[in-house]
Amino acid sequence: MTHCPRGGTFRVLVVDDSPDNADSLSLLLTLSGYDVRTAYTAAAALSLARGERPDCLISDINMPGMDGCELGRLIRAEFPAVKLVAVSGRSDTAQTNRVREAGFDYQFTKPTDPTTILEVLAMLQDVKDLAESTKLIAGETKQLLTAVKNEVREVKQEVKELKQEVKELKQEMREARQAEDEPPPTG
Repeated sequence: MTHCPRGGTFRVLVVDDSPDNADSLSLLLTLSGYDVRTAYTAAAALSLARGERPDCLISDINMPGMDGCELGRLIRAEFPAVKLVAVSGRSDTAQTNRVREAGFDYQFTKPTDPTTILEVLAMLQDVKDLAESTKLIAGETKQLLTAVKNEVREVKQEVKELKQEVKELKQEMREARQAEDEPPPTG
């Protein structure tokens, strides 16, 4: 697996029915440090997604057979955390609405500036890294809280034992005073 410049691994699935478009974007992303898989049909992309569990799907929209919108709906239903990026030759209102309704997080019109795609992926990587860091911190916090609870339990037990010892010492002192206050036996 390739590691991203930011650290960690960020898996991207690129799907486009134009092999030239798919391969050139995949090459750019690979050279930029992303772990990339490529598909030329939506059905192949869905199969890859089920096996690879990508962090991000970059999909062409207008493809024969299953189009990118249907692919996006299926991916969103199975893998809600996957970020969806649509790339399409059309940018009319109907297409934009279809893409949004399919659950895509971002949409761009071809030709797309590669820098824009890289900036979006960098942002998504940052969000993923932040979520993972937060999860680690939450786990560490839970462990610390458990350790503190155990320490408190031990201290409470020690305090209980000390109270018992103090009670016993007080009783011994009372008995000793009583013994001193009693007149000596006559006999």
